[in-house]
Amino acid sequence: MFGNLKTSKKMQRKIRWSVWFSVILVAAFISGYMAWAKANAEWPYDYEYPDIRAAR
Repeated sequence: MFGNLKTSKKMQRKIRWSVWFSVILVAAFISGYMAWAKANAEWPYDYEYPDIRAAR
């Protein structure tokens, strides 16, 4: 992935770790948001104002 950069082994490991960490963080955030949105869909508030879901 970072083949053209002349980085040390330690730096490559740090980069790879941070990439994996951010990927996992984003996946957890998205799944949490999906669960939250599904729970909020039960509210009559969202049926009254359907454009609030789009604005959020």
